[in-house]
Amino acid sequence: LMNDYMFKAFLQENGEALKNLTAALMQMKEADIKSAEITNTIVLGEAVDEKTVMLDVKLEMNDDTDIDLEMQVENEGDWPERSMMYLCREYAGIKRGKPYKNAKSTVQVGILNFTPEGFPGRFFSNYYLFEEECGHLYSDKLNIRVLELNHINDRSQEDQMPELYHWAELFKAHTWEEVEAMVAEKKIDEGYVFTLRKLSDEEKVRQQ
Repeated sequence: LMNDYMFKAFLQENGEALKNLTAALMQMKEADIKSAEITNTIVLGEAVDEKTVMLDVKLEMNDDTDIDLEMQVENEGDWPERSMMYLCREYAGIKRGKPYKNAKSTVQVGILNFTPEGFPGRFFSNYYLFEEECGHLYSDKLNIRVLELNHINDRSQEDQMPELYHWAELFKAHTWEEVEAMVAEKKIDEGYVFTLRKLSDEEKVRQQ
């Protein structure tokens, strides 16, 4: 799942997985997510032109929140700038002529396999805009969240946020044996494995 094409294909094909991951990343109860819909789907197996096809996952949650999910494995040294660009680009998508107050809440989520330079090095971080001295929240409509998969060895996180920790384990899994063990331990749904195997067995999807 750390391959960005498989990441997007998997979430596009398994709506329950998309909803569960969204709940884990937003630290919400899954029951509170009435809808989670990918808005930039791809045709699985079609040739990908990197100039025109974006492999991040853009989704709309509960009709009032836009979320951008980005899988980033290699540290290119520019994650803070890139994440802010993604966030602002999504937030600026309000239709012309509509009141600014109608702008949806926008969340950018980076699923990283590294710690950006200067960052505190935490399994999961949640950023908002605050006033420097008194801590006043400027607005809750702009939000950046960072999941650092390289901190999965911090087992205390499994107690604090088990759903998100189990997703991190799934992202880091390299073999079918690891994935199947997670099913046996009831960490993930068996349907996730079915979707992964189905996609892996489709030649055109595997080639992409």
